[in-house]
Amino acid sequence: MTRGIVISLYDFTGEALKPWAEAGYTCWAFDIQHDIKPLREDHGEGCIMYMQMDLHQPKSMRRLYDWFKVHKDSLTFGMAFPVCTDVAVSGAAHFKRQAERQPEFQTKAVNYAKWCARLFNSLHVHYFVENHVNDLATKWRNPYSRFHPYA
Repeated sequence: MTRGIVISLYDFTGEALKPWAEAGYTCWAFDIQHDIKPLREDHGEGCIMYMQMDLHQPKSMRRLYDWFKVHKDSLTFGMAFPVCTDVAVSGAAHFKRQAERQPEFQTKAVNYAKWCARLFNSLHVHYFVENHVNDLATKWRNPYSRFHPYA
């Protein structure tokens, strides 16, 4: 019997889900890079289900909400790793050229993070939206907490 459900968005590797699965949770990793056919990876008492989904489409986020609202009593945690290249400090050297091609490129990138937060809030689940050093604090909100992966 599973301890609960953990959802991870924009997650190709499932690395962040492995400790949850090993602790007995059923985990779902959604990313556009996954194969169309869902893949199950067992980890002790739990598992990770890898499923293809284009999370840049609002209808996909709505589909996720409809899918998981049925299980909201079992939902334990949510995590998201939205594409951050368009707001990360590491990509700042390319912002001017990108803005010439697509003026709203940063607005779109911020919206992906917001969609993730909206989904988790609507499902009433604790969550985090991970993003490296970036402009999200000025274009959306300051982070509630910070961590260093090696500390």
